[in-house]
Amino acid sequence: MSTTSNPILATAAAAALLTASHAALAQDKVSLRAADYLAPTHYLIRYGVTHWIEQVTKQSNGRIEIKHFPSEQLGKAKDMLSLTQSGVADVAGIVPSFVSDRMPLSTIAELPGLYNTSCQGTRATADLMMNDGILVKQELEPNNVIVIFTLATPTYTAFSKREKLSSIDDLKGQKLRTVGGVMSQTLDKLGAVGVQMASPEIYESLARGTVEGLVYAYSPLFSGGLQKLVKSSIADVNFGGASYSYVMNKQKFSALPADVQKILLSAGQDTMAYACREADRETREAKEKVAASGVQSFPVPAAEKLRWNKVFDDVADEWVKDGAKRGKPAGAVYKAYREALAKYPD
Repeated sequence: MSTTSNPILATAAAAALLTASHAALAQDKVSLRAADYLAPTHYLIRYGVTHWIEQVTKQSNGRIEIKHFPSEQLGKAKDMLSLTQSGVADVAGIVPSFVSDRMPLSTIAELPGLYNTSCQGTRATADLMMNDGILVKQELEPNNVIVIFTLATPTYTAFSKREKLSSIDDLKGQKLRTVGGVMSQTLDKLGAVGVQMASPEIYESLARGTVEGLVYAYSPLFSGGLQKLVKSSIADVNFGGASYSYVMNKQKFSALPADVQKILLSAGQDTMAYACREADRETREAKEKVAASGVQSFPVPAAEKLRWNKVFDDVADEWVKDGAKRGKPAGAVYKAYREALAKYPD
C-alpha cells in the first residue's frame, strides 16, 4: 500500500520530510563578513578578532566561516558602524569616539583615571554594553546593533618627540594624536592640542611632524615602530583608554539559527577573557622594550599630582553635564560604570 493512498501515512511522511529539511537547513554553512580599520598586526586584532574567529570556527566545527577584511579594506574607522547598519559587513570593530555623534555615552572608557588594566576596563564595559546593560537600550538598540564582544584598551600614556615630558607645562602647546572626543578634551584642558587620528595614520603624521607626539598604549606604540619617532613619555598618568567593540547588525543576528547565535556570543566571552589578559601582559613587556629603546619616562612631581587630578575630575564633570544638555543620561552611565569598575578590582 502506498503512502499516497493512506492519509495518515502521507501526513507522517510529509512531516518527516519537513523535519529533515529543517535539520539540514540548520546545519547549512554560515558565512559572515567582518570589517576592521586596524591592521592584522595590531594587538586588538591578534588577541581579539583573530582569537574570536578561531573560537567560532572551532566551536562550530567549521560550519561558521568568518571572512575578515582588516586594514580599511571595507572602510575607515568612522565607517565601521555604518557598514554593519547597511549590511556591507555583518560584524565590524568600532571605537565610540569615531562615531561619537551616534554613541556619545559609549565614550565613557575614555575618561581619564577610571580603570587601570585592560581586564578591569573590559569587564566593566561589557557590563554596560551587553545583556541588559544601560548602554544597550541607550545607544546600541537605537543604532540597530548588538555587541558580540568588547575590549578595553590598556590605559594610554603621553609620548613626545621632545627630550623631556614630565609636567603639565611640558605638554602646553604640543599637538598630540588622540582617539578624539574625551581624550582631546582632556588635552585641551592641559594646554595641549588633541588631534583625532586613527591608528593607520599615526606613523606618517609623526614622521612628517603633523603631530609632535601622541597619547597611546605601549603595545601598539612598540608594534607599530613608533618608539623610533618619540623621545620621552610621562609616567604614572592615566589618560584613560578606549573601548573596541565588535558589533553586529541586530536583524542579521536575529535571523541566524539559535545555535549559531550562541556560538558567536560564547566565542565572544572567551575572547574577552583571553584578549584582555594578553593585552595586559604585552603592555608590561612593551613598556620595558620602549624604555630599552631609549625613550625616557619621567615621573610626575608629587606636588603636581593634585593639578592632574583636578583636570581629570573637571573632564568627568563636563562629560556628564554635556550629556545631560543633550538629554542623555550621562550621570546614570557614569555611576553605572564606576560601580562596575568597583566589582572588578585589578
